[in-house]
Amino acid sequence: LELQQSLEREKMLACTDGLTGISNRRYFFELATSEFHASTRYQHPLTFLMFDMDDFKQVNDTLGHTTGDKLLMLVAQVAIAQVRASDVVARYGGDEFIVLLPHTDAQHALPVAERIRASVAAIRVETGNAPFTITLSMGIAEMRYAPVDENVEHVIQRADEAMYAAKAKGRNRIVIFGGHETTAT
Repeated sequence: LELQQSLEREKMLACTDGLTGISNRRYFFELATSEFHASTRYQHPLTFLMFDMDDFKQVNDTLGHTTGDKLLMLVAQVAIAQVRASDVVARYGGDEFIVLLPHTDAQHALPVAERIRASVAAIRVETGNAPFTITLSMGIAEMRYAPVDENVEHVIQRADEAMYAAKAKGRNRIVIFGGHETTAT
């Protein structure tokens, strides 16, 4: 029993980001690849949402890494609270997060992204001086069927490009790859 519990604990640790408690990048790719193949086979929509915290380096530099870590954990919790149980939120690296949205096209992913963006923007972080807010730049990309995406990395790359387009357009906004953009209200 002890050995079985130890094995289960090790499996969980291998799939989980140690700081935020959400899926790690390696495990996310396993799940995303499986969903990608199912989407390819059954032609159902699959969308990825990628986001990171705007000016996060400044947070670490001015408030310290402990505060930065707390913010990463908070953003992860907020994102989890805004998605369905079938969706997967993972820490992609540093302050970047990624969300897998099975059976969802880009237009239906947009309200999910907006809920995450608005919920994070509503957070007020108290400091010794004045409180500050956190904003996110977000990119959305949907799996393509004509021509079909060759692998999950292609779709994720488009979500990443859309996220960087959001940053280039002023941050605190959402960009759907190849189209729609929303700004903060």
